[in-house]
Amino acid sequence: MKHQIGQFCLYLFLYSSLWQNGYIASPNYQKGQIVYAWVDNLRLRKKPQQNSTTIDYIGEGERLTLWGKTSKKHIKVKLRGKVFHKPWVKVQTLYNTSGWVYAGAVQKRKVALKPKLLLPGTYSSHLIKAKSDTSYLVVIKKKNHYSLLARKIKIQNFRHPQNYPGLRTGKKVSLPQVKGKAIFMVKGLNIKPQKLLISRSYSPWYRNKWLKIPSITGKPYYLLKTRTDKKNSFQYKVILRKGNIKQVLYTDQDIIAPDSQRHATLLWVGDLNADGSLDFLIDHSRYVGGKPTLYISTNHDKNLLVKPIAEFTFDGC
Repeated sequence: MKHQIGQFCLYLFLYSSLWQNGYIASPNYQKGQIVYAWVDNLRLRKKPQQNSTTIDYIGEGERLTLWGKTSKKHIKVKLRGKVFHKPWVKVQTLYNTSGWVYAGAVQKRKVALKPKLLLPGTYSSHLIKAKSDTSYLVVIKKKNHYSLLARKIKIQNFRHPQNYPGLRTGKKVSLPQVKGKAIFMVKGLNIKPQKLLISRSYSPWYRNKWLKIPSITGKPYYLLKTRTDKKNSFQYKVILRKGNIKQVLYTDQDIIAPDSQRHATLLWVGDLNADGSLDFLIDHSRYVGGKPTLYISTNHDKNLLVKPIAEFTFDGC
């Protein structure tokens, strides 16, 4: 009998020691464990409650680290047609922001990333799907270097000051917390903020002439944009070369238009994912709009130098 009482007391002691400030340390959500969001725009909340303040939004596939704390209360939530009965778990993002997410929205198995690209500016309202106060990784040009920092974007309604017919309203994307020039913002990459040792901007970039770009190690890169005259149309190409590998990044055919309305612009070159190879941001402009595309280096295919991971097509405002 004394042995049973001793075991019971030990159980109570161990159970009570799991509780800290009203939250339990669950063996199912151990401290330091890596999990991934499998829904997009997952709310990171200040407290483990549905009506708590939203600190940030987590993109699908983004990596989170568990604190080892869960809420006592379990709630039912329907996600993508499936009902879950789970607690809240405390997590930390790659940007060192801590908060609570619903446990049913994360899993241990890796989830395919869906990167999103944005550039500061004003755009048509239907093009901006991002939420204001969402953290993005921002490539920032400072006086003597470039940095990759986590900053929250601000999205505001915009209306042209002269209310003429045909002038549209839109959305203004800005970065109030940024000091320096923001080149672009990307979300959905499991990369930590860092100082970019290799980062450059190139301008101008002339057609039908190879642009030499020094690599971090080994042979340089060469970039070429061409325009071939076809009957009643032009064919446009952007080609990347390094050593014996030549890759067509972009090809398109369009009706005849002045050169000023259709060209490719190299916005940025650098090592975003810190793998020792170069990444590229190229804007495939079209008339009054643009199509900035982020190309990330890849080692999965020996015939490819980079792969496009995100683009942002816009037509102005």
